[in-house]
Amino acid sequence: MLALSTLGTVAVVSPAQAFTVHQTSINDDQFEQLILDGEFSELFVAETRGGDGQPSVGIREIGINRPLFPDGNGGLVNPGPFPGAQGGLGIIDDMDRMFDFTLSYDAGTGAVNYTVGGTNISANVGNANANGIFLRTRAQGRNGGSATFNFSDLKLTDSSMSGDLDDLGSFSPSGVTDIDYLKVTDLTGSFTLTGKQTIDFTGSFPQNSRLAAQIKVGTFSDIESVPEPMTMLGTLVALAAGYSLKHRRSDQQA
Repeated sequence: MLALSTLGTVAVVSPAQAFTVHQTSINDDQFEQLILDGEFSELFVAETRGGDGQPSVGIREIGINRPLFPDGNGGLVNPGPFPGAQGGLGIIDDMDRMFDFTLSYDAGTGAVNYTVGGTNISANVGNANANGIFLRTRAQGRNGGSATFNFSDLKLTDSSMSGDLDDLGSFSPSGVTDIDYLKVTDLTGSFTLTGKQTIDFTGSFPQNSRLAAQIKVGTFSDIESVPEPMTMLGTLVALAAGYSLKHRRSDQQA
């Protein structure tokens, strides 16, 4: 496996025509600027959030949100969930809760299913040529406590391949917000993403979006092509051969 490092982004190059995973240090403002500049457009956003820390399911804790879009004045509009695409997990005021999750998207029909801890919600978001994902975690501790939201055991399967993604997580002490992103490009066709989501905290429960994760699915307007591993290997071999030939000629002329 080859790794390319540019401008703080690590691209993990998988086999030909495979999706590419990038460790990225962008923040929310930079992500939103991608939308404002037309470099990325959301199709839908699957979200898990802390809710109110009570066993009732009246507060939204999971949702399939409609895409952010520019408001024409330099900002973005957040239209909230698709109709009926929200639910509750009954997340209680308890520490170290882990949920299995599955997110699936059918590129042909536009059907999205999001299952967290056995609770399933669905929406039809339209069939679009989604080619990328941003995973985002957010944690903000409260009242002297800390907060953690982690993605782990991530596995992504699209129409071309199946592979593991890096873990992603945010940890924050009280009064501090930690936000982290993981980017996937070169996604093709329908896909399924599975893994685990872990919520942990000390002190007061970080309600609502103080403790949250999002899976932002959409389209990059211009993805720089990354050479396939064999192409890169062939280039390196050619360069090495050229250097060897030049070196031999120099020896002959000496």
